[in-house]
Amino acid sequence: MKILIKSVLLILSLVVLASLGAMFYLTQMFDPNSYREDIEIIAQEQGVNLSLKGDVSWSWYPNLALKFEDVSVEKAVGHSGETVSAKIESIAVRMAIKPLFSGQLQATGMNLQGTAIEYPNQPPLLVNAQGALNFDQAANLLEITSLEVSVQPITDRAGGHERAQLMVSGKVNLQTNGIDLNVLLAEFNAKQWLQMAGVELPKMNSTSALKQVAMSTKVQGHTNSWQLKDFRLQIDGSTITGDVSQTANQIVRINLHGDQINLDDYLAPSVTVPAVTQKPNVSKVRTNKTNPSVSPRRLSSDKLELDSLQSVALELSLGIDKFQANQVDMRDVKVQLNANNGLVKLNSFKAHLYSGTVQASAELDARGVQPSVKFSSRLESIALLPLLSVMVEEKRISGIANIEMSIKANGDNLAAWQDSAHGKLTAKANTLIVSELDIERKFCELAALTSRKPMPTLAWKGQTTLQDLDVDLAIQGASITIKSIQAGVEELQVNAFGDTRYVKGDFDVKANLRVTGELNPDRACQVRDRWRNRDLPMRCRGNIDEPLGGDVCLPDKDRIDDLLRDEVKSRAQEKLQEKLEEKLFDKLKGSDASPDSSKKAAEQLLRGLFGL
Repeated sequence: MKILIKSVLLILSLVVLASLGAMFYLTQMFDPNSYREDIEIIAQEQGVNLSLKGDVSWSWYPNLALKFEDVSVEKAVGHSGETVSAKIESIAVRMAIKPLFSGQLQATGMNLQGTAIEYPNQPPLLVNAQGALNFDQAANLLEITSLEVSVQPITDRAGGHERAQLMVSGKVNLQTNGIDLNVLLAEFNAKQWLQMAGVELPKMNSTSALKQVAMSTKVQGHTNSWQLKDFRLQIDGSTITGDVSQTANQIVRINLHGDQINLDDYLAPSVTVPAVTQKPNVSKVRTNKTNPSVSPRRLSSDKLELDSLQSVALELSLGIDKFQANQVDMRDVKVQLNANNGLVKLNSFKAHLYSGTVQASAELDARGVQPSVKFSSRLESIALLPLLSVMVEEKRISGIANIEMSIKANGDNLAAWQDSAHGKLTAKANTLIVSELDIERKFCELAALTSRKPMPTLAWKGQTTLQDLDVDLAIQGASITIKSIQAGVEELQVNAFGDTRYVKGDFDVKANLRVTGELNPDRACQVRDRWRNRDLPMRCRGNIDEPLGGDVCLPDKDRIDDLLRDEVKSRAQEKLQEKLEEKLFDKLKGSDASPDSSKKAAEQLLRGLFGL
């Protein structure tokens, strides 16, 4: 037994010694330094300046590896010609043993030590990489079993929180530039990396924005086309999944779905204007109103940079379960958008918005000298109070409405679009409440004025409830013409028309109030029968940035005088008719005449006298 064991050990020893001897012979006969120049030339052909300054040698422990020391790499990036450089203390490439016997080098892994990468105007980076790679020289194929790369600023080695880690596996065909890779970017602080790279990020609402970012995808493609399959991007509390690809004719197709996106987290904080403790100077207010440049509704005159759209070819399909922007909450958002050589079309935008739905489409044509834009939208069963509160800080209007708008404009800046805009807006609502404006009270004042009676003392609501509201507006530049506003208020029918220069905020609206229904003695503010179903004029003037006080809507003095003259004339006719009836009745007394016949005779006489 002892002899058998000794024989086996002897045979194993001979095999090990023979293998070591063969490997020693191969490594001694195969001097990697002789390939130094060839390696640098191959790198140069790929646009990389590679310098192998140190020794190229074999390493025996812990694995057989080809070791490169003192390596520097430079490569130009971008159109400016700036270079990215890397300095590496050593690269150990683990080699497969069997191919060595046929004179071939086959890598099974790699380890980098002391790696530093420098970008222009950025701090140098420390890169650590390890993994298993296999290069098939005959097929010109690089197989990456697993490659882990971690990057960290050299100035922050102790911190660790800025580290970014990338994991890659798959294949790369160096002959066809074909790739089939699985890529995983572990969660990292993107905000710090962007700031470190010199990107000036604006101040954002959320202090934790962009601090938790991760991505995974399967990258496939070749020289002319590529695709990101099973794409998954996590940004803070949002998850976006889908596919992204570029076709051979350079069209980028994006099909993504997000669970929830709060865009407000990444927007600049809103500026809070301090409350005014005293009444502003009148002259200053007038100056602001006559100078559109100080109005917050005046758009920018900076030229729009749209030249880059000429080279964009895009097809976008986007769905978001829950979306918030400018404090406007939307659900089930669906977007279809195409862009091609300067023509951008929003084919469809749909979403649920404040108990209702919104649909929109738009087009931006930047192909000509003067870009043009058109937009149309339809809002159905929209709750106005929450929508207007967050969009224009208007909290005086509430109700459910249907709104349609279409508008066109052209120019090379937003101010030009504002000045050239033309379109229309219509709105309908069964019930609409306007606070701070009490049309019933104003009507009472009007009724008292026309009837020459004192104003009744009532508990006023301080608001107006409009029934069956129908609005028709025309948009022309910085003005909005009110073609018609029709609504019912209690027993009144309101019809208004006028205009507003919305940039300044000024409005001047004439309104006719018509009493409908039957005379009811129990109601206050009654008008005589002759005033029923007849327009009673009012006029509303002011600025939308100011409270809608009691002096905003008043009886229209210019038009009310005509009505008062008619009232005086009518009363004179009534008294004259009464006198005539009495005279005619006395004259016809004793005959078959009746009071009715006297009244008819008086009316005929008055018509003859006054041409009535």
